[in-house]
Amino acid sequence: MLINNIADLKKFITVDASVEITSVMPYIQQSEQRYIIKVLGPALYKTLDDAYAASTRTNMPEPLTDDLMALWTQVNMANANFAWYLYFPIANIRISEKGLVTSSTQETQQITKWMFDEAYLTLKRSAYNAIDGLYNFLAAGNVPAPDTPSWYAAWSSGPGFSDYVDLFVNTAEVFSNLTPINNSRWMYTQMRSHLKRAEQLYARDFIGAAFFDHLKSVFKDGSADSDEKVVIQSLQDILSLMAYSMAITDPNIRQEITVVEGSQMDNIPSVGSNRADVDNRTSFDRVANKYASQAGQLMDQLRNFLNATATTAIYPLYYTSPLYVDPNAPQQYPQNDNCGRKTFFII
Repeated sequence: MLINNIADLKKFITVDASVEITSVMPYIQQSEQRYIIKVLGPALYKTLDDAYAASTRTNMPEPLTDDLMALWTQVNMANANFAWYLYFPIANIRISEKGLVTSSTQETQQITKWMFDEAYLTLKRSAYNAIDGLYNFLAAGNVPAPDTPSWYAAWSSGPGFSDYVDLFVNTAEVFSNLTPINNSRWMYTQMRSHLKRAEQLYARDFIGAAFFDHLKSVFKDGSADSDEKVVIQSLQDILSLMAYSMAITDPNIRQEITVVEGSQMDNIPSVGSNRADVDNRTSFDRVANKYASQAGQLMDQLRNFLNATATTAIYPLYYTSPLYVDPNAPQQYPQNDNCGRKTFFII
């Protein structure tokens, strides 16, 4: 467990002096099992967990190395918020002979439901957004030796890394470039299935399977050259717009988009409730069409760019595919002959 005492918990979240670590420990464990191990991968999690345990033992503790201390700090920005998010709903509930009861004193009055909801939502946002920060921190470890962090090899060879590079749009920050999710990692997690659909249904056929697979390969291993990065960044924008246009028609996603105030950015009318926009299907359909149209415009731009740029040296897999169209070649236009049959003439 990556936090085993109140002093370390207080480094990441404000807690009252009366809180005992034993009350929060089950939720720290849940946080790590649900969220942290998924990001780090089991091997790196065990390395960090063992090192932290050694650093906090009472008998001859071994301090964390600088590399692992930096990682431990970044991980627990998410871990502490997730643990408190899980613990929060029952933090003031006791089980007695009368069943579930709450306690309060004159000095510590219970908060209102509105305050509870706002605090709960803030914890959720903070926890998920810290995951985006953690991924960025981990990815930044891909630097040449001898500056490579000691933990990077364990991460880059594990399932946490594979999940990170599984999609071209791999962070909320990238997804937020052209869509109004306010850098929300929670919203991004809801969009991942739509991003996968957009890649498989549209992007792969649009630039050709061989070229798409090559770009995905160099994206995963970080070896993309400057020309390939241009196409990857364009695909990221297109895929974000496509996924958002597909997701916004889902009522469950519409609720989440409204909570992060994305709908307000698209001028969807609201009567003052977070749920007010959810049933406004017409407005959401209009927004979906707007983002789909923007994706289509960027696809046209990318197609024209590839046709104008591709050669045997630059984007050769696209150049040699049936999708390539020479922009300088004579264009053919259909024309009916006297018998009603279609022929072509060249200009």
